[in-house]
Amino acid sequence: VTGVLSSSDLKGIRSKCRTLSKGIPKMLLKRRDGSVIDLMAVFDKKIQSASSTASAQSQNKLLRESKRFCDVLSRLQEPSYGRVWKKSFQVIREELVAGEGLLREAKSGLQQSERQEVQLALSKFVMGLGEFVRVVRHIVATLGDLMCVDVQMDFKIKQRQSDWHPTGFVECAQEIEKTWLSILNLAKEIGLEITTSIDTVPMIRSACLLRMESAQKDSKICELTLQPIINSNNNSSSPKGETITNTKKSVHWNGKSFMACSGNFYTNRIHSASLQLRM
Repeated sequence: VTGVLSSSDLKGIRSKCRTLSKGIPKMLLKRRDGSVIDLMAVFDKKIQSASSTASAQSQNKLLRESKRFCDVLSRLQEPSYGRVWKKSFQVIREELVAGEGLLREAKSGLQQSERQEVQLALSKFVMGLGEFVRVVRHIVATLGDLMCVDVQMDFKIKQRQSDWHPTGFVECAQEIEKTWLSILNLAKEIGLEITTSIDTVPMIRSACLLRMESAQKDSKICELTLQPIINSNNNSSSPKGETITNTKKSVHWNGKSFMACSGNFYTNRIHSASLQLRM
């Protein structure tokens, strides 16, 4: 996906996006005050602010972001995404809160010798919690694409949280991040070795756009997070700066692709007869 965003490109993309935006689950767009985000208004604002920059590089970036916006709109026509993501965030928040409590007990209730006996198990436990955080960040990255937030803007920056529109999903994700930071601090105090590396939301979104720029035909989309998955057979296809772990590789379930950590989470903790993605 390369080139300059012409007026005809913009007209075609905007027309398609306007139609698709009507099918997005409203629960994904509801702010704290009850108002609903006008997706076409935020898209137009992005276009207007970016159109003042005439460089080919900036226009190419705008073209990729516009097509990504259209792609996310198309994929979110499935109404179950709102309910599945809401349940996912709730489950992950509960898991992290419980994990934080366990580490506090380990810190205060175990002698040094007892801690050493369980250090390896606790380290693996914390790294497992980190995979939940990875899933959340990939979903938040897709929400950022949907709401046309600047790619480099992290949702954890307090001074710019209004740019992310205070939806229930974003606020829940922020609470999850606070708990995760507390868990990492407790792990350090206990002396655990945590080797988990989790890409930030800007890194995830930038990697997605880079894949679009290079037109990588081997990129698959994770059914749960709607973000591209690293090609497990070709690590060199991963954009520069993006970390590669086995938990980010592609797995298949029911004929669909998932990032390994999100596929494991979805199939074991979310999918049920009453709550599932219509694949």
